[in-house]
Amino acid sequence: MTKQEGSSSPSDLKRVFEVSISALHEESKSVEPTVRSNRALVQRAVTDETLKKRAVADAARALTALWKMHT
Repeated sequence: MTKQEGSSSPSDLKRVFEVSISALHEESKSVEPTVRSNRALVQRAVTDETLKKRAVADAARALTALWKMHT
């Protein structure tokens, strides 16, 4: 997330959460079932893994911030 959690509006946090979950969903649909020994695929897998971790972290931060706003 680019903004600090305390300065984000609930609608911004909800959008970050939804976009992050959508990115994870789209990534899971695009995974190839076969494994190839191609360097480009290995580099892509590392990048995809990094993006997946970032999306999960962003979704978790947004959900946490929303939860704190409502408690």
